[in-house]
Amino acid sequence: MQHRIVLACILSLMTLGAVCAPAIPEEQQQNQPHAGQLTQAKPFTVELRFDIKKGEPGLPNEYTRLVFADGSNRYVALVRRSGKVVTEGALRGATVQEWGFHEVTLGPETNGRGTGYLVITRGPGDILYLKTQLRQITVAGKRGEPRSAFNGLWEVSGATGKFNGLQGAGTLRIKRLSESERQWVLEGELSEP
Repeated sequence: MQHRIVLACILSLMTLGAVCAPAIPEEQQQNQPHAGQLTQAKPFTVELRFDIKKGEPGLPNEYTRLVFADGSNRYVALVRRSGKVVTEGALRGATVQEWGFHEVTLGPETNGRGTGYLVITRGPGDILYLKTQLRQITVAGKRGEPRSAFNGLWEVSGATGKFNGLQGAGTLRIKRLSESERQWVLEGELSEP
């Protein structure tokens, strides 16, 4: 009996909510996404540049490392690096900060993994948060010398201001341009807000 009373109350409230819900003008209904509707994703490519020694003026560059003393040749690093977006488009000139946690094993075949976030800021209140997963492997380079290759994944995990509502994901590559300069290339798809 109690279950019937509770069910009747719920149904009454649902009916009352439908009757009392404010009417939305038809022109606004056409502009609002319906439940489950996704916006069109477009191809997306952006290039970031980091100077891991200097960073961007006025932004912190921090690197802290814990070396394991157990003979395993491992270390973990907490990084906060700053850089810039250098490609054309809506993000051109934006500042970027990498907040990362990296686990690395040194040796003839150095390898590692990292997770973190890229915080892309373009003007006050316009912030795009990208979650990243990185993988470092050793591959044969020129003349058979081993070199590290860095690749991974990214996805939008939050946004504010003009970036609010953006959704997307893709792949990333990191290339060592010099002793201190790193190039990050992110490719994938990004929807408009």
